[in-house]
Amino acid sequence: MMVDIVQVLGTANGKFDCVSGLCINSAQYIYVSDRNNHRVQIFDRYGRFIRTLGSTGDEGELKHPCGIAVDNLGHVYVCDKETNRIVVFHESGRYMRSFGTRGTGQVQFDKPSAIALTTDNRLVISDTSNHRIQICDPFGIFFLTFGSEGTENGYFKSPRGVTVDSEGFILVADSGNSRIQIFRSDGTFVCPFGCDGTSAGQFRQPEGLTVMSNGDVVIADKENHRIQIM
Repeated sequence: MMVDIVQVLGTANGKFDCVSGLCINSAQYIYVSDRNNHRVQIFDRYGRFIRTLGSTGDEGELKHPCGIAVDNLGHVYVCDKETNRIVVFHESGRYMRSFGTRGTGQVQFDKPSAIALTTDNRLVISDTSNHRIQICDPFGIFFLTFGSEGTENGYFKSPRGVTVDSEGFILVADSGNSRIQIFRSDGTFVCPFGCDGTSAGQFRQPEGLTVMSNGDVVIADKENHRIQIM
């Protein structure tokens, strides 16, 4: 079934200005980070508008939201890029909490851009301008961090998309190094794949990625203007 949610650029419900994140919950509701409208919009599986998160003018007000993830309890986790924090909502629209400030310490961020959930409900956050991945619990309690700026294995340059497969491996779109890197759940480096280029299996600033149920990896190959499945 193909559903076209986007009609035209705009600020009304069901319209967008720079879609920057997307996820689907167990009930097939679609959550969209509407970046330049500073909100998250929720739709049903047919593209019918349900509600908006983050535009209430309180602590939960968003500013350029990017990555987004939803757990099985209906909690929505949003990377609020310009305020350098993770904002948590209930799917009903209620603001719950936020954590993070700008910095380089534990549970501090510099332009967080993507977020994923592990099987044990930890948050894996792509801390883009700090060139690292941070893992914490849903309340912002620090668990671990790995990576720093560089080009060698296990290092990053502006990491963006992040996802966790069914076996708990963490995959990171190492955008500035034009590759995907794979890590164990404890941050131990496993292997990379891809390099800079335009051929099959090569990338130019990959961003979003996800893993299909059969184990195939789907990559948004940004500057090559294509999707690759590997």
